[in-house]
Amino acid sequence: MKVHPSRRWRRPARRPPRKRGERGLNQFPKVTFRVTYVSVTGQPLAPPEALPKWFNALGFLVRDHLDITVREWAKVDQDEITRMWDKLLIRFVLPQGSENLVKEYTLKQWAIMFRN
Repeated sequence: MKVHPSRRWRRPARRPPRKRGERGLNQFPKVTFRVTYVSVTGQPLAPPEALPKWFNALGFLVRDHLDITVREWAKVDQDEITRMWDKLLIRFVLPQGSENLVKEYTLKQWAIMFRN
């Protein structure tokens, strides 16, 4: 029995699976995002498209700027932390008056990322 070509089931085109490590690490954003809302804990909440970029940038900065021979977050050079914060502010514009709150939240997140 012949089946009309339009009735045949076709397998969707598949991409070959990615090789290990092909995705790469998180990258620092190439565009500037304006954060419009910050929670009471200092976490940026809006706009939603900026949130993943925020956390990717945090992870990138920890991996890129910190010395891996330092074992404890408390022993990380404060000048390096300041440079990381300044670099983060290049790509993320925060609401007026929320910078200290967001910085406190960011330092806590960096400490968590540094341990991992």
